[in-house]
Amino acid sequence: VDPQKIETVGMGYNSQIFRPGKEKKEDGVTRIVFAGKIAEKKGVTSLLRSLSVLAEREGALRREELLIQLAGSAGNQQEFRQICEMAAECPYEVRFLGRLSQPELALIYQSSEIFVLPSFFDGLPLTVIEALACGNRVVMSDLPGVKEWLFSSAPGGDIRFVEMPQMRNTDEPVPETLPEFEERLADALLGSIRTKERKSADVSRISWEGIGARVLA
Repeated sequence: VDPQKIETVGMGYNSQIFRPGKEKKEDGVTRIVFAGKIAEKKGVTSLLRSLSVLAEREGALRREELLIQLAGSAGNQQEFRQICEMAAECPYEVRFLGRLSQPELALIYQSSEIFVLPSFFDGLPLTVIEALACGNRVVMSDLPGVKEWLFSSAPGGDIRFVEMPQMRNTDEPVPETLPEFEERLADALLGSIRTKERKSADVSRISWEGIGARVLA
């Protein structure tokens, strides 16, 4: 096949479901959402520890001003119980939403301000695109290759990339480097919480409609 006749279109998202919704609630609460497997390798334990760091920062929000929502199912049950115990001791409220359908997840994105993905391993995380499509700001690990793809495929979004901890395997961080990663994560979250500028990512190119138009062009 002639290589010039081949185009890699990548993945797409459902723009009929993931799109801006109603205005955010004006109740003084900043909502942060994570979506994915509730597991250590997805960075959930580091996220919870980073909230303790955030709470100690100058000008940090009070407990009633910040809500963390974790959407997704558990993998290892023992690990999940440990995460639940950590959440109970967190300085901010943490809610476990369980596994949600796409329409249910879209409603959570639409009512939230920030999507967070502190994962140690991911390919091209579709959840980031879906959250951007719903108008979220994003804080995420600087996963290899993802930044460049997002800048070209979803320009204009408010995305803060957090330098990864040192890794010793594909998805296993060096434990001694996690505290510094969690400090950086806390700072990125606080910066996103404090921002007043509203940006909208242009994700039209990677909606299924956009991909279809490119294929048929």
